[in-house]
Amino acid sequence: MRKEGVVLPFISFAIVDLFHYYDVVFMTLLSLRQGPVIPEAEPNEHPLVQVEGDAYASPGKFDALDAAWDPAFHDYAGHLFPVRLHRSQLKRLLESFKYRLGRHPRDLVSHVRCIFLARALADADATFEACKALFQVLAGKGQGLRAHVLRECAAVLGEARLQRLESLGQPGPSSAGDLLFPSHPIVICDAQPRAEGNDTLDALGEAHDFLENGQVAEARHCLENHLLQAPGDREAHTLLLEIYRRANDRAALDAMRSRLPDLPQEIADLWAAAAMTMAQPTAT
Repeated sequence: MRKEGVVLPFISFAIVDLFHYYDVVFMTLLSLRQGPVIPEAEPNEHPLVQVEGDAYASPGKFDALDAAWDPAFHDYAGHLFPVRLHRSQLKRLLESFKYRLGRHPRDLVSHVRCIFLARALADADATFEACKALFQVLAGKGQGLRAHVLRECAAVLGEARLQRLESLGQPGPSSAGDLLFPSHPIVICDAQPRAEGNDTLDALGEAHDFLENGQVAEARHCLENHLLQAPGDREAHTLLLEIYRRANDRAALDAMRSRLPDLPQEIADLWAAAAMTMAQPTAT
């Protein structure tokens, strides 16, 4: 009886931890496949409007929206990003949301995600740029959200960056450079410009955008063209094979495999495993 009293609580805690881990991983993957989710407002409160496909609050409503955004802020901080991911995975998530912000710069949830990913990486410069981009979108509104961001990121930012961001939160201009949007709101760390269409991040981001809009064929063609140029991109192979599997399109899989050069064994095994899950194409 004494052993059962010790073992059973231990098993219970282990089960809870296991479910929490899978829930966090699932939410992380879901966020990449479906994109950011805008928190819904209560009826007749904090109305959201759509302009040119960008989700943003009605003019003058950012302060009222603080109560709606703060729970989302805590949710992403406490559950989504502190998962035990490798630094390279955190960096890839950060670049993915920066890419999304390049297309939808008013997406506040993606701004918040970028801030917390940069903070999780303990990257002071990236955290500063992510906070600055959010403050530019808020344009003098949302003081509660600003204060919350600065409070959560103070340790990573350091005193000098924190003071500069606090000056950005004040009404009125602080400097022309602080108020003007850059020509491209993505923070790119590479010294050389990215080659459009050949970069792994661009290809995967474009494919995900197509999938989110239900354009499966376009996503497939995007990945196929990318892999002909970069056959070693395992992540692109995985996504393309998932598209083939969901469509049960063995003919397309075989045709694409014949166009690819000799692949690393681990990637070749992915293609072989995917082919085994699908029926052979019917002869005509």
